[in-house]
Amino acid sequence: MRLAQIPFTNAAPFFHRLDPAWLAGQELIPDAPRDLGDLARSGGVDAGLFSLVDVWDLERRGLFEPIGALGVASHGPIRSILLFGARRPEDLEGADIAVSGQTATSVRLMEAWLREKVGLRRYRLVPLGSPAPACLLIADQALARALSLSPGDPGPLDLGREWNAWTGSSFVFARWAVRRSLPQGEKRALLEAVTASLDHSLKDLDGFARDLSSRTGFPRDFLKTYVSGIRYRLGPDEEEGMTLFRAKWERLAAG
Repeated sequence: MRLAQIPFTNAAPFFHRLDPAWLAGQELIPDAPRDLGDLARSGGVDAGLFSLVDVWDLERRGLFEPIGALGVASHGPIRSILLFGARRPEDLEGADIAVSGQTATSVRLMEAWLREKVGLRRYRLVPLGSPAPACLLIADQALARALSLSPGDPGPLDLGREWNAWTGSSFVFARWAVRRSLPQGEKRALLEAVTASLDHSLKDLDGFARDLSSRTGFPRDFLKTYVSGIRYRLGPDEEEGMTLFRAKWERLAAG
């Protein structure tokens, strides 16, 4: 099995304690979420944790299906989907906003919130690194930027927090999915393997955070707090959030 691996800290519990015997028979393919979605569409990977909007597109094409109720979600702050430089988001009317090209889900969340909640009508999305008064960063890049802020610097807007304050729901950023044509036995083994890794990682959060800190450079206590705030099992509230987000985005995309 060619297994897509999002190489972000928020996805690490699913991969950190994978059984070596099972993993020896698989091929791990690490890449940014958007690129992994493209690989799934072109037949380059068979399963993995994908950006939510890619899972929807892969389902629509009849290629993939969700597996289990596993993903990356938050009910409130996520701490790693951050809009910097927008203390007053209404001031972004007519402005450029630099966005990460690593995933489409967070960009669509930001657009839905800016248009429907904040009330913006005109803004332009530009590639990260372009001159812009505000920028959207995700995952480890957002964590690093937030940790580097000086005490007097304006803090970023956490889009997980903003979504929850707006809707009262959780937001799902990524979800596990598998190619429909994969044999059922391989699907079951995959679900068992990633669930066991998640359980072991969260049960030994001290050890997990210590190992991750040595790899990423983020402080151990910070990582414990960060990972503890993420919902990895998707329940009714996450399903409600996905339904709500899909309806909002489709309405906005239709004009």
